[in-house]
Amino acid sequence: MAKIPKHRTPPFIVPSDLVKMRFVCGNCHEEGLINWVERQGAPKESVKSTVQDGHWVPISFRNTCPHCEAPNEISAPAFERRAALTLVGDESYRELTYKGDNLFYMCIALVGVDPGIRNEIEYGVLELEEYMRERSNGKTKAFHAKDILTTKNWPTGVSFEDRVSFIKKMCQLCSNKKVTKIVSAGCVVTSDKQRDMRHVRDEVYSSLIMYSLDRTRKAGLVPVYKFDRIQKGRESGWAKECVTGIRLYPLFVWLSARAHIPAVEFIEPLSCLESKMADCLAYVTANEFARRVSGRHPAVTSAEFGRAMFIGYNGRGDLIHEDSTGYPLERVFAIK
Repeated sequence: MAKIPKHRTPPFIVPSDLVKMRFVCGNCHEEGLINWVERQGAPKESVKSTVQDGHWVPISFRNTCPHCEAPNEISAPAFERRAALTLVGDESYRELTYKGDNLFYMCIALVGVDPGIRNEIEYGVLELEEYMRERSNGKTKAFHAKDILTTKNWPTGVSFEDRVSFIKKMCQLCSNKKVTKIVSAGCVVTSDKQRDMRHVRDEVYSSLIMYSLDRTRKAGLVPVYKFDRIQKGRESGWAKECVTGIRLYPLFVWLSARAHIPAVEFIEPLSCLESKMADCLAYVTANEFARRVSGRHPAVTSAEFGRAMFIGYNGRGDLIHEDSTGYPLERVFAIK
């Protein structure tokens, strides 16, 4: 048996429409529920064809009959796919103290832009960046939310309110209905800091991939994932291990629906339009959480980048997902 590559076990979340799905065993002919968490012998990955364009893709997965324990191969149905959609992700972290507890919070934002409006959005971002360059005497060259709100990067004549307006302008550009926005967030009270940080990070990232696979499948799109590198010139090893873990389970085959899902690509921060937009969404969402926890009002809220798909784990460990204008802080984190 081939050695399974290094991976991280994903959170076992299953879309509600799949939970009670059944199959008939080819051996004993009894019915059984599909076991979505039965680990496969190897990651379900596409293989590039050597004889023609395209890839050989995984179309089925193994499931053990709960009655006779015979192995069965279950085929995933194909979904019509209209086009590919590049989804670029960026993350934002916060370490906070709340009522004497140490908290670790993380969110990741994924952004995709419809090709039909990409030039229009990109022109708006370039205009904003040119204006920021002029106001900062050339110090600020690309949109980066944290740098925009860092006072030392700006001449004394540029007020905090001026800089907040730059963030608000980017949010306005992101609010276009043809911009796909998916934001995943999680928070934990830390006792073992490194262990708890890894747990939140892995759950937030893996849940985002699985949820976005499901949403793009239903929309007839093939997701092409790109994420900012954690450090320049260095890929995120933990992120690659999370994706390998997802590919080890039946849900990936079902959600990919016979489409070639390319391996995650890691890009330099702020190197494309979607990366800048994801930076804005992640920063605004994380900053809103931090300000609410501390009892202060955020200068910019997640409602300002328009309707988006939000996901997060509540205090009981349940995955909450909601399409709304503004992150559902009260529903997920019980923060008003």
